[in-house]
Amino acid sequence: MTPLELTNAYATLASGGWYAPPTLILQVRDSQGRRLLDNTPRPQPELQSKAVAQLNQMMQAVVTSGTGRSAQLNRPAAGKTGTTSAERDIWFVGYTLELVASVWLGNDDNSKIGGGATGVKSQHRSGVNLCKKPWKISLPSFSKAIRTSA
Repeated sequence: MTPLELTNAYATLASGGWYAPPTLILQVRDSQGRRLLDNTPRPQPELQSKAVAQLNQMMQAVVTSGTGRSAQLNRPAAGKTGTTSAERDIWFVGYTLELVASVWLGNDDNSKIGGGATGVKSQHRSGVNLCKKPWKISLPSFSKAIRTSA
């Protein structure tokens, strides 16, 4: 699974169970403002709202009192930290109502991060914290830009 696929799966949770495929370019307009391309997502309901609410509650607990505590914001947020058992990946995916972001650390060649069991535990702690820093620093700016452009 790629970071984009993982982020999109969490976007479905953030939107209350509505799925839309990832979209990199929403619209293209010419110099007169005529729309040349329109890729505006058309979300479809995919998950039951009760199940989504329960998952969102669990993911909020990760940020408020679990391994994602250092990703807390001044608004409701949810997320999940993780590592692979093969010592190859460290990641964090976080979301609010407006934005979903994921951060992945690993080697492009899929080699182990290294350090053995103790090293991986230590790298997990520092790596997960490192993953959460870009989220915590950039999310308020992104959210502000979304609000002002809407």
